Amino acid sequence: MGGSQSARRVTLENPNPDPHDLNNVIRVSDSVVQRLTQRSLAATSNALAAEAAGEVTAGGDKPLIGSPVSHPKYYSLRNEIKAHGLPYLTTKDIQEYVDAEVDRTNKYWEERMSRMQDGHKQMETIMLDEYAKAQVELEKLLPRKIHPDAKVPCTEFGAKLAKCFKKNQKESLKCLPQIDAFKECLVVARKNVIQV
Repeated sequence: MGGSQSARRVTLENPNPDPHDLNNVIRVSDSVVQRLTQRSLAATSNALAAEAAGEVTAGGDKPLIGSPVSHPKYYSLRNEIKAHGLPYLTTKDIQEYVDAEVDRTNKYWEERMSRMQDGHKQMETIMLDEYAKAQVELEKLLPRKIHPDAKVPCTEFGAKLAKCFKKNQKESLKCLPQIDAFKECLVVARKNVIQV
């Protein structure tokens, strides 16, 4: 009475599909987790047993430890030994392989960094162009008109006010007429600048 295993496929709709939400998980029971881990452990142990017996699995060669970012390389230790014609791998062979993987990984990251730098340069030029356009638009809408003979307004009233404050350091309320004159002068100067 050998039981046949059936594979079930279950589709669950996530009620909270936001990918940025840290609570975006589907809860399963402990028994489901145990069944899944037992299946993966059984598959791993079967693959290791087949490799120890010298059988080649249907999936091909075993993965080589290497760079996770470069294209994954697959090899069989038996094929590696046959290629060199030796019954074993030497440390020189291993070192050559490691050096080749390091070079391959370095080349990958250099290319990736150069692409990223090019992208950043393009973004920077676009942003500078947009800034220049906005500045030109703003100058069209709000032009600055400064007279060639423009001077700082109300300097004489400012000097009178400063002199009054020095004279009446402890009684600054005596300088209220000079403060009012200085404010009136600034209001008139501001109106002149806006009208021009």
